[in-house]
Amino acid sequence: MSNNTNESDIEKEINKNIKSNLSSFVKSTARNLTSLIPYGDKITQLYSDFNKYSDNNEMQRLLRFFYGINHEDNPNMLIALGPEYAEMLMNFVMKDMENDKIDYYANFIISISDKDYSVSDKKSYLYILNKMTLSSIQLMRYYYISKMYDLSGYKNRESFEDAIVKKVAGFFSMNYSILMNYGLIEQPTTFYSGSVVNESLIQLSELIFDKSTLTPEYINEKEKDRYDVVIIKSTYSGCYYPGILVDQLSNKGVSVCVVDESQFEKHEVFSSVYVSTRESNKKETGKEYIDLVVEGEGKLRSVPMDLKDENIHSINKDYVSRAGFSPICKIRLTESLNTISEKIIAMLGE
Repeated sequence: MSNNTNESDIEKEINKNIKSNLSSFVKSTARNLTSLIPYGDKITQLYSDFNKYSDNNEMQRLLRFFYGINHEDNPNMLIALGPEYAEMLMNFVMKDMENDKIDYYANFIISISDKDYSVSDKKSYLYILNKMTLSSIQLMRYYYISKMYDLSGYKNRESFEDAIVKKVAGFFSMNYSILMNYGLIEQPTTFYSGSVVNESLIQLSELIFDKSTLTPEYINEKEKDRYDVVIIKSTYSGCYYPGILVDQLSNKGVSVCVVDESQFEKHEVFSSVYVSTRESNKKETGKEYIDLVVEGEGKLRSVPMDLKDENIHSINKDYVSRAGFSPICKIRLTESLNTISEKIIAMLGE
């Protein structure tokens, strides 16, 4: 009995010392705010008596938060705790039951100190962060990456968004609803095939995440190889047209990749301009034509765009098929492709 009593007294003494140390640290930090922030004394007064916080976990969370922002090489970080929302922030930190969110609060304060956001926007983003679950924060990272990168293996960015549901474990619908309820993403509809990601998600992500965690590699994905122009060979291409066009573009400093149709369907390359071939509807007596189709990023859209006539260039099929052994055909093909290369250069400059 005596031993139990002694152990209980020891535990109480330990907890008392822990609480005293935590209280001293936070009070000291609050006093530092007085010299950094106008009206910082309000914060000092607000937390002048930490004995009213009986839950030691609250103080542990606040301690972890202050450690997160109080870097010696960043003495101005605490200035971000302006009196306009300092009380709101500290209450959120102390009351948030998901301890692993504390680092996101710290990142938020460090990041927002360099941003020209209004007090209202700061409060709004802080409020949203408080309402998000840890798993919804992790889901937000996927949508950020889907918006900012063209990922290998997916036709377009929206295709990766559709695949996110299979990549994130557990409670996807709930976490998706959280993002949607706070305006970070839109409700997808059958009338709109674009990205569901809003600018607010991009901004909040850049405030709370470390930059190194906002990359495709972090979620085990790979960014597509990027070129200015991708030429897609087909059975209509012939042996010489791609090489001539590549030389014309390369000589003007344009990066070019040539792939066949099966390679293109793997979605491993990305460009600003795509050149492909198809059978032409143009008919003349004794002549057949193929079309070279020049398209922008719209080629990757889920719903194809209508092509403009100026993006379709008909070339005599004899020029393509006979350029290898007929100097005249090669000259004619080169002249035709030169017009197309100029069109491509113009598109890249837009």
